[in-house]
Amino acid sequence: MATASFQSILESKLVQFVIGPEKKEFLVHEYAVSSLSKPLDRLLNGQMKEATEGRVVWDDMDEAAFVRFIQWAYSGSYTDPEPVIFTDSSVIATSTAEDGKVAKNATATAGAGSSVTIALEEDAESVVSFVHRPSCSLCYPTVPIYPSSRRPKCEKCPDPRKKRQMVNGFISSSLYACSTHSSPPRQNKKYDENYALVFLAHARLYVMADKYDLPQLSELALHKLWATLKIFTPYPSRLGDIVCMITYAFHSFSESAEGDKMCDMLVHYSGCIYENLTANDGFKTLVEEYPLFTHGLMKKIAERLS
Repeated sequence: MATASFQSILESKLVQFVIGPEKKEFLVHEYAVSSLSKPLDRLLNGQMKEATEGRVVWDDMDEAAFVRFIQWAYSGSYTDPEPVIFTDSSVIATSTAEDGKVAKNATATAGAGSSVTIALEEDAESVVSFVHRPSCSLCYPTVPIYPSSRRPKCEKCPDPRKKRQMVNGFISSSLYACSTHSSPPRQNKKYDENYALVFLAHARLYVMADKYDLPQLSELALHKLWATLKIFTPYPSRLGDIVCMITYAFHSFSESAEGDKMCDMLVHYSGCIYENLTANDGFKTLVEEYPLFTHGLMKKIAERLS
């Protein structure tokens, strides 16, 4: 974010932003936005209609994303959204995507798609928990009683060493460090906590940052998303939340997804938990519709199988 004195912001004129399909209106100090990047400065102070009218219409922007963007513009950070918690045990939330846009009514009764049992929900673990759990005595014997070529196959851990390497690479990566202070994310505790909008909040700000050349917002949003994924428990009924976010990311970047930091991060994360994801019906659609994601994921799976 460009450094702008708070007084300069307060002394600047007010600009009207019209956001989303509901055309919600917001008045924002012009300098709070125009000082952020050259594209936004041209938008508000150049020869465009928005500059002459003092009115910007972003009808394709999510209202909550805009509020967080403005919060960041004024303060240098933004508040993480809270997950949607379902108190009715007969309802399990599933996230859906239509043409890359998240459906607002993202709920379905239990049993939709693959059946889910409480036992399976309780077996789920985050990637951080996976790395920190005690090592398998067969895979990591204290005393090497077998030559590596004759070590018995562990039925519980199909490729433990390669998976542990990949997960360690994800959770210890320096690619997603952030120079801005960011509070630790909230960790999900139960399968009735829908995190689709939490993931999407960070992903949407990242996409906006890419569009308007806002590297510090991009860095912050990516860091927050990474920090959340590290401690997120992928319960079977919550896999749709992850699939929904990945779909949004690859739809947003389309052909430029290859090499994008967020898309690469999501491929890496998917490689860490692909056994979980394959049980989700939406994941199968994702693999079919986004070949760049599929190609990247296949390379990650090959790393684990090599």
